[in-house]
Amino acid sequence: MKKLMALQFLASQAWALPSTMLADMEAIARREFDAGRLDALTEKDGESLKSAPIVEVRDSVALIKVRGVVSRYASWMHDICGGTSTEALAKALSASIEDSKVRAVVLWIDSPGGQVNGLNEMAEMIYQARGRKKIVAYVGGMACSAAYWMASACSEVVIDATAELGSVGTVAGFVVRPAAEGEQRIEIVSSNAPNKRLDPTSEAGQAAVQVTVDDLEAVFIDAVTRNMGVTRDKVLADFGRGGTFIGAKAVKQGMAHRLGSLEGLIAELSGRAQPRNVPPTKALAAAKTNQGANTMPLTITEGATAAAVAEALKAQHPEAFAAIAATGATDKDAAIEVARKEAHAAGKLEGYAEGHSAETARVASVFAVTLPGHEKLIQALALDGKTTGGEAAAQIIAAEKKGGADYLEGAGKTEANNVKGGPESQTGKSAVDPRTLAAEARALVDAEATKGNKITISAAVRMIQGSKS
Repeated sequence: MKKLMALQFLASQAWALPSTMLADMEAIARREFDAGRLDALTEKDGESLKSAPIVEVRDSVALIKVRGVVSRYASWMHDICGGTSTEALAKALSASIEDSKVRAVVLWIDSPGGQVNGLNEMAEMIYQARGRKKIVAYVGGMACSAAYWMASACSEVVIDATAELGSVGTVAGFVVRPAAEGEQRIEIVSSNAPNKRLDPTSEAGQAAVQVTVDDLEAVFIDAVTRNMGVTRDKVLADFGRGGTFIGAKAVKQGMAHRLGSLEGLIAELSGRAQPRNVPPTKALAAAKTNQGANTMPLTITEGATAAAVAEALKAQHPEAFAAIAATGATDKDAAIEVARKEAHAAGKLEGYAEGHSAETARVASVFAVTLPGHEKLIQALALDGKTTGGEAAAQIIAAEKKGGADYLEGAGKTEANNVKGGPESQTGKSAVDPRTLAAEARALVDAEATKGNKITISAAVRMIQGSKS
């Protein structure tokens, strides 16, 4: 059963591989199966790769080797057909990005493609990391299907004149082997899962597999569209429709950015040589969103943060980064001064608004204190800019009392007060005694106050005289 499962895995997975390569792999696996040698291979699952490390650092440039069939994990398939796992590639890329001695990364690709499972995660990891360091795909042999998916996620795709790339699409294959003599296989599928064991030899089974393959292809095409900075229509029309292109034609179609050699690329990325003055393809111009006739290219991740943009500038254009940093202090001081002036002006406006509101409330509280005969005093207090409503009330009461006292004092000094025991008036009534009248008036003011009424002394005198007349 272990042998059969291993063969079924190879035959039933979704692959991004040329059909000839997939057929060769099946043939090799079948040969090992028929010879009874697959046990030894499957027993090696989980062991570390015995091949040389896939990362090589030269002149501060990390070379990550992508060789042979790509699968998610290192397994018996690598022993049969050779290859690389996305698990190992992810570790190699992380180490290269985090290593301060590494200036740039090159994916050195010679692969026909591989397993779809895990591939999109690997491509996304490359795409996100290219905002931190420049990551270039160099195709020295072939970068087809799954390998091209990863290559397109790099900052740039450089291809040798004789190299091959493309094969955008996915494929699923099934191998139906006749049952061994006397062998019978029975499977009972649960009632609510009729699609769990569709027969790939039937029309319904093939239609279901077709949907899955097309869905995976859509993810592949969308990734290449974004990675290469082109439209989806261009990928569908010009990227080979599953076919491949060689060197210069791949560049012409927009699937690679330029021709080049590995040694030349290392020299460029290490700073030992100036980049070649090669006209950029439409794909390169679209991928580098800030590319212009009089500007320098800067490759950044879509939606990158300001910190990520700064890191990308520092890695790709250290001289420009240093120049910007040198002027940063001056710009910072100027920005601080502008902010200070703006804050001061805003503070003045806010203070004026608060002061105006407070003064309006104060004036209103003064005018709320009303007492007949004291209008001029109330107006003066309202306009002096300092007297509160409570203080105004106290001053008006004091003025009222003083007015009454002055009246009594003035009345006491009249000539009538010097007459003692005046004769009876012709009406038979006695002359009014001012002191008595003043006392009565004051008593009347106090009595009215207890009732909540405010009257002046003069008003009280008039009231008393009126009642006695």
